[in-house]
Amino acid sequence: MHLLHSKFILLLFTSMAFASMPAVIEAADNSKPKFAIASNEKERVISKGQAIAAVKSELKGKVLSATRIDSKGPPVYKVKVLLAKGRIRTVYVDGISGRVIRIN
Repeated sequence: MHLLHSKFILLLFTSMAFASMPAVIEAADNSKPKFAIASNEKERVISKGQAIAAVKSELKGKVLSATRIDSKGPPVYKVKVLLAKGRIRTVYVDGISGRVIRIN
């Protein structure tokens, strides 16, 4: 029974070692294998110009400022727009998708 217990422990440690290794993807042209990229890699953030373009498609007015807000969640752009009759609106744009999230 002691031998069975030792084999189990060895199997457990071996599987843990292989579980921490990156996945390898075989290349179709038999070149060097490529390592898989984790799906949680940092996503591409839109530019300030793209955020402003998204706001302009929603509201007619003059863009006063646009700043990127880095918070605990995804990046967000805060864009201030001067509308007709002098009213200022604050528009929030998702930094990944480019969609307008909220208009205040």
